[in-house]
Amino acid sequence: MNFHLIKSIAVMGVILLLLCGAAFSASLMLFSPRKWFDMPLWLIGGLKLRRKHYEKGWRAVEVRFAGGLMLSAAVYTLYELFFGRR
Repeated sequence: MNFHLIKSIAVMGVILLLLCGAAFSASLMLFSPRKWFDMPLWLIGGLKLRRKHYEKGWRAVEVRFAGGLMLSAAVYTLYELFFGRR
């Protein structure tokens, strides 16, 4: 097989894996900020937000808004990756 083809498949696989992980984290941020804070620190990108401040009230809305933005960016990138113009 062609080395460039193998390399491009590997790169696309890594990008797909990272985008799916970001979409999962963002969907938890959007739908349940409390569950998002229960995730391991390495899985949420090392963010050190204080749980007691961000799991309720308006700050939870901020977390949900950030999750919605991240999820829309991940979905848009996945769409462009597979169905975008070539």
